[in-house]
Amino acid sequence: MQEKLRGLYRRGKVYWYRWTVAGVQQRVSLATADPAEAVTKAMMVLSRPEISGVSIWRVEVENFLTSRLLCGKYRPRTVRVRRTTLNAFARHCGITSPCEVTRSHVMRYYRHQQSTSQESSAQSLIYSLRAFFSWLVMDGRLRHSPADIPLAALPLPRKKWFADAPTVRQLLSDCTRPDLKFFLMCGFRAGMRTEEIVMARRCWFLSHSLHIQGSPADGWTPKDRDNRTIPIATDFQKFLAGWDRFQFLSPDDYILSPSKLMGRHVLRWDPRRPFRDYVQAMGCPLLTPSGMRTTFASLHVQSGTSVYKVAVWLGDRVDVVQRHYAHLMPHADPSIDNVS
Repeated sequence: MQEKLRGLYRRGKVYWYRWTVAGVQQRVSLATADPAEAVTKAMMVLSRPEISGVSIWRVEVENFLTSRLLCGKYRPRTVRVRRTTLNAFARHCGITSPCEVTRSHVMRYYRHQQSTSQESSAQSLIYSLRAFFSWLVMDGRLRHSPADIPLAALPLPRKKWFADAPTVRQLLSDCTRPDLKFFLMCGFRAGMRTEEIVMARRCWFLSHSLHIQGSPADGWTPKDRDNRTIPIATDFQKFLAGWDRFQFLSPDDYILSPSKLMGRHVLRWDPRRPFRDYVQAMGCPLLTPSGMRTTFASLHVQSGTSVYKVAVWLGDRVDVVQRHYAHLMPHADPSIDNVS
């Protein structure tokens, strides 16, 4: 093999390639034990012997996130999450530059995450690493991505649980905590996402409609990046009219925990624990915040509301709502003989 391609040699279990640029010898691991694959990778290095190289880890992470944000592929919230994820990997592995990372680092980190979290969470972290290293490769500063490792098969997703109309009325009527009841109302009566509820401001709520819009001051935009308007249900209007604290908020105040600003956490205010404690006490342990949004769509489609209207209210595409909720439309009969 060494006679066929000068500079190719084996070190340990994998092949390496060495070459000289301006009198300085360079070495790179080809990260493979297969001779044929080693030759292919060495030829790629030979075709591009000079590469710009990478800086320290945190600098490259910021460059990557800035590029994603400017081209519109990441939202500000996504940038915060990716920054935390990528820097946590570097701390765990004790590395200071992307060029130090090997497949072994990524595999050990993946196994560590598998032992401490769910498989889907562990794989989402690896996908974040893949995006970062692929960007470095595409930018010509790394030769290959060390994050291309085999991943385990994910289990089948658990079927989402949603509440029926009587259960929704019971959950809303029995809730005595105003901020939690607001959270429930936004989910069940407006189909809002958790992040949207947490970021909701007083100026969003007009007399009979709710106008969800981005907040340039804190760099927040809705998930679909579009503003949208949703009619406010009658019981939701009555609740807001009787909530004294809501009436005294200024237009730009957050409705939930108005004094709490955006910090390092993904959410400005985390409603998950009070929500979980309440629904478990009410006998609905499988209900999640996203389940409220599913319930909102399901009940409207069941009652005959247009799929197009539901899609506009949810901020989703019509084909997505059609695919998930069309089977709930009233008077649907799957018989093949209906047209005859």
